[in-house]
Parts: sequence; structure tokens; C-alpha cells
Amino acid sequence: MFHFFPVLKHTFSFSEIETYKIINYGFVDGWGIRFTMKYRTVYNIKGNKGLFIKLKNGKTFVIGTQKPKEINHILGQT
Repeated sequence: MFHFFPVLKHTFSFSEIETYKIINYGFVDGWGIRFTMKYRTVYNIKGNKGLFIKLKNGKTFVIGTQKPKEINHILGQT
């Protein structure tokens, strides 16, 4: 589950994820929800790094992060 306060809350299980990776999306300025052709929905607070997630149902989105190394460690992608 992730929560983009105060706007929305998404819940999905790890088994619903088809693929995920840390990306540098560099084009997003400021915080907010952005829509792009390449990544579809980007939830950004600060910075230009994020966790790209593609679900088995075809939905894709990016969750912005300032700690990509920690996310890689948590997800087992060292």
C-alpha cells in the first residue's frame, strides 16, 4: 500500500507486480501527480528518482523517492 497524502491511497499485493525498477525520470518539477506518455502516472514529492511499477493488469506508475538505494535493498535488488 502507498498513500499520497491527502489525495489518494492505493493498495496492491506484491504478487500483483509484474516488474519494478528504480528510474531517473528527471523531467518532473515540483511535487504532485504528473501524467506522462512513458510512465503514465508519477507521484512526486521531490527529486527525480522513483520506483517504476508495472502491475500484471497493465497499469503502470512511478512513486518518487529520495532513497533509491534503500528501496533497492528492501526489494532485494542490490
